[in-house]
Amino acid sequence: MILANLLLGLAPTTTDAIGAGIRFNLGVDDQVVPQLKSAMAEEVDGTSLGLLVVEAQEVALPGNGATAVAAAALIEGMRGMRLPTVTAVAPFQGNARVGAFDLAQLRHDDARRIRDEFPERGVATATANGGWLVIDGAGRFSPELKAAVANWLGVEDGEVRVVPLGMPAFRDLAKPWRSAAKTPHGVDLPPTSTLERIRALLQEGVLTRMDLESGRVIYNPVGMGTAAVADAAVIYGVGESWPQVIRQAGPPAFALAEIVPVHELRQVGAQLAESLRQATAPVAISRELLSRVLDALPEGSQERDELAALLG
Repeated sequence: MILANLLLGLAPTTTDAIGAGIRFNLGVDDQVVPQLKSAMAEEVDGTSLGLLVVEAQEVALPGNGATAVAAAALIEGMRGMRLPTVTAVAPFQGNARVGAFDLAQLRHDDARRIRDEFPERGVATATANGGWLVIDGAGRFSPELKAAVANWLGVEDGEVRVVPLGMPAFRDLAKPWRSAAKTPHGVDLPPTSTLERIRALLQEGVLTRMDLESGRVIYNPVGMGTAAVADAAVIYGVGESWPQVIRQAGPPAFALAEIVPVHELRQVGAQLAESLRQATAPVAISRELLSRVLDALPEGSQERDELAALLG
């Protein structure tokens, strides 16, 4: 099995891993997309990581939530709009591989079933009158962060509505859209999933399909990369578009660093894959040109003999 690795510190003994590490925490002045593009251009045994990602059976994504979501959308575009199978890892156990999950199934099958349960798009609530919806997966959306998001978007605070996703930070490592059975301290957690939480928000009228399809949805990700990707894929499946994603810089000060336009990265990925293919495409040399080179070489030289043998 070939696994393309974008996860810093993936235990090399768990799989045939290839790839490069992505820094876990970026600063306020850093940007996710240039870093991901740079990583995709890195060569592994003469082939760019990006082209290996296109063919890999599994992809280990960055451990940071926002970076992982951005990477998933970029890779989707690189793979011809095909979502990858994502490696499930145990972050506090050396990032050991504990399984894998099909992001396409989560988005196209599981989340679409929720969409089909609500055939009426409804009336926009959270995104009415051009407002923005923030689905808070992290569970810590401060007034300061809301003000920073509004400032980034160029709107008033009141035009940004924050809706808690209601998922615990502790997730099932193999199926990270589900809650863990217990916290690391042994406290029982009620069973739930991102799919159930989105369904409940639609049933309760907190959100409508029109909100999720508005193109003005932002996800504040849980810190764990695989959980963030799973959450975002469910929102993508119901709303038909990747949500934008908030990236906070830190620690120690968790400040808004950027809001990444994730859905646009699909096209960026498609262009990146094409440029990587062109960069590695063999140069075609015509037989006529080689014949001219042959004529210019000295009679009896080794180079002339070798080229003559090549031309037959």
